[in-house]
Amino acid sequence: MMMKTIRGHFKTNGGMAATLLAVWMGNNTARGAVADFGDPSMWTPSVYGTGVSSQIVDNGAGFQADFAANAQPVNVPPFLNFPAGNGMFVNYISTFALHGDFTLEVNYALDLWPSAPNGILLGITLSPFVGTLRESTIYTGDAYAFAAGGYVSMPTTDLSGTLAMTRVGGTLSGYYWSAAQGAWVGIGSAAGFSQDLSLLVNAGLSGTYGGHAVEVTLSNLEIGTQPLTGTIIPVPAPPPSSAPEAGTAWCGLGAVGLVGWRQGRSSRAARDQR
Repeated sequence: MMMKTIRGHFKTNGGMAATLLAVWMGNNTARGAVADFGDPSMWTPSVYGTGVSSQIVDNGAGFQADFAANAQPVNVPPFLNFPAGNGMFVNYISTFALHGDFTLEVNYALDLWPSAPNGILLGITLSPFVGTLRESTIYTGDAYAFAAGGYVSMPTTDLSGTLAMTRVGGTLSGYYWSAAQGAWVGIGSAAGFSQDLSLLVNAGLSGTYGGHAVEVTLSNLEIGTQPLTGTIIPVPAPPPSSAPEAGTAWCGLGAVGLVGWRQGRSSRAARDQR
């Protein structure tokens, strides 16, 4: 397969004008740069919690987060714009900031996932806090979720799949790939986010830990400037009388039928056959 190098759409977190070279595969520019989580020039890893560990997998294309049955949160100092507090998580924090319009995709696999709620969420998070997540918590049960001031969720039984987040103008939108529908399903959207944003790919505790071992993998993060490809079931826009304020999420719950699925191969592999 032909390799080529082009310039990614990034800035350094320090605000200095800079570009980072991003390796792309072939000519498929709808898919962006595949992140190397083992590259310290791109990512700063952090692990918090007793009984919590992480390791790089697939030659840097992903990382695995492990939470022991007796894992416990610890005091976490403030980072980015997140306040100090008790926490239990694995974070890979970007050394760059996302600038302008972008599309993010990441595969996830729930390698060891006890019955809900086990207390763990994982996915893509931007700072200030906006997230597209797969979770199992006391608040939502097993679900996909989009958080941005407000919090919206859609129940699921998926044990692997792909999460996505896009920014067009100042609007962030969260999606998951539904193999059953052959489409990206919109979870939620939020307006008022035109600034440069730091990226976290993470897994961690939300609420109460279930006390059973959990193991998850996040991999094949793609960062691009092209829109999502394929069929998209969008989040319905709110009526004018209920238009959200900046930084508030909205969601069309019940607008689509959700069908849980389980399969051995990655959702991206299935998606490539559409």
